[in-house]
Amino acid sequence: RASLRGIDMLLQEGISVSVVRLPEGEDPDSFAKSLGSDKFSAFILDEARDFLQFKAQLLLEEAGSDPLKRADMIRSVVESIAVIPDSIQRSVYLQTSASELGIAEDVLGSEVAKTMHAKATQAAKRSGTRAAPAAPAPEMAPHPSDEASPVEGPSPRELIENNLVRAMLEYGTDVVRVEVQDGEEKSTVEVPFAELVVHRLEEEDMVFEHGLNQTVFERFVSELDQERILTAEQLANDPDADIQAKVASALIHPYALSPNWEQRHKIYPTVERDQLTTLLEDSLHRMHLMDLKASLDRIRTKMEAGGMSVEEERAMLAEKIHLDREIQTTLAHFGTVILP
Repeated sequence: RASLRGIDMLLQEGISVSVVRLPEGEDPDSFAKSLGSDKFSAFILDEARDFLQFKAQLLLEEAGSDPLKRADMIRSVVESIAVIPDSIQRSVYLQTSASELGIAEDVLGSEVAKTMHAKATQAAKRSGTRAAPAAPAPEMAPHPSDEASPVEGPSPRELIENNLVRAMLEYGTDVVRVEVQDGEEKSTVEVPFAELVVHRLEEEDMVFEHGLNQTVFERFVSELDQERILTAEQLANDPDADIQAKVASALIHPYALSPNWEQRHKIYPTVERDQLTTLLEDSLHRMHLMDLKASLDRIRTKMEAGGMSVEEERAMLAEKIHLDREIQTTLAHFGTVILP
């Protein structure tokens, strides 16, 4: 595995790298001597494989069906593709790697573009210059006819939904402790995180606005109806390619702490796994706040347009006051108050 990391430096220099896997227990010297020069040369030519193809297959074998290991493996392949300086080679490798890994090409291309931009930003900081904006991945480059209508990124609401779905995929089977009220008595129960998310969303009568997030959520609900917890591994093998891409994208973490960080620096960062209920409640409150503000904007637009009867204006005003109060209550969750 150490040699895999070293080869990235060769790719960065534009060098085409091929790999030959020797039989178990053999080293190049002993194997060459046992075969002889001609046969050894023929073996090299016959068995040589492109490095990235070799790396992807090797890491796939190691990851198996574990979704977290697969996500780490995809990130490793992304790192290798991102260092290739030639854009045409990069594009070809994106296509072949996406097929090899069973992941949507646009998802892989997006991750490569992010990685390239991050590396450029780091290099710019070291040199004291400013990095150029991230270039689109080759397969994502806009068609000239599309320039007048650029594709918008995800909305703030969708970003929150994405993060909550990611947490369900990553920690769905983790048990969390929840305080419940039973009459005048309080007690603590333990439930899987995914079950808690489903319960709270249904309790608040909330749905995901982004279709794919809602589809994933409904898959969780369906499994819970059968008293089972859906796992990321199951969804990673879903027949729906969009679901597969969603899982792969959600579980790719661009940054990770070094394993010896805590021991070396005596700094103990908050672990997300220990803050799942907070993550859930914050997400629900933010989504609710966005819904309230959207409703308030609609009412303001109607009131500004005019043309309503006195009764309709009074009803609108009453609804506006109600929404203002709801917004204040929701903001209080975050320790924020807006004075009227």
